[in-house]
Formats: sequence, structure tokens, C-alpha cells
Amino acid sequence: MANKIAMLMVVVVVAVICGGGKRQCALADAACDQQVQALSNNCYSYVAKGTTQTTPSAACCTAVKATTVACACSYVTPIVEAFVDANKVVYVASYCGLAVPHGTKCGSVTVP
Repeated sequence: MANKIAMLMVVVVVAVICGGGKRQCALADAACDQQVQALSNNCYSYVAKGTTQTTPSAACCTAVKATTVACACSYVTPIVEAFVDANKVVYVASYCGLAVPHGTKCGSVTVP
């Protein structure tokens, strides 16, 4: 259920960002939307608030490696942070080998 709520929040955020449904926004965001869907399906349990930090699965790492930091972090809004721990997002990305450059802002977290 929480996974569905998080995905709903992501869809709402995309709708707000893209506003008028501009074709460029829809095309540019389509790949990112797919990446975020894969992250949500495979990694949500590792980044959910109120859970213990655990080592992500191989499926989660595969999804992480198929995304970009800019795409993933663009979805970490205050609404999403109600369900997702930004520190865990950074941990999972790093664990899975996705370099998160120093100074990157991902939700309320700035990578040291």
C-alpha cells in the first residue's frame, strides 16, 4: 500500500512539474518515469521511512544502475519525503555503485 501511495505521489509531482502537458516535458520525462517506476518496484522497501537500513537486493541495484542521480533526486520532494528517507536513497545509490557527486541535493539531503 505504501508503495502505491509513493508512486501516486510521484505521478502527482510529474503532473505538477509538466503542467500543461507540453510534448517536450512528456518525452523527456518518459525515460525518467520508467526509471523511477523500476526504482519504486524494486527499492522502496530499502528507502522507506520507519524501516531499518538494510542492504539492497540485486534487483534494486539493477534498477539503481539503470537510472541517473538527477532523475531519481528530481522526484524526492517534501511530499515524497513523507514516505521515503532521502538518506537511505543516497545510501542505496552509493551501495549499488551509482556515484552521487558531492554537493548533490537530493530532497532535504545535500551529499557531503
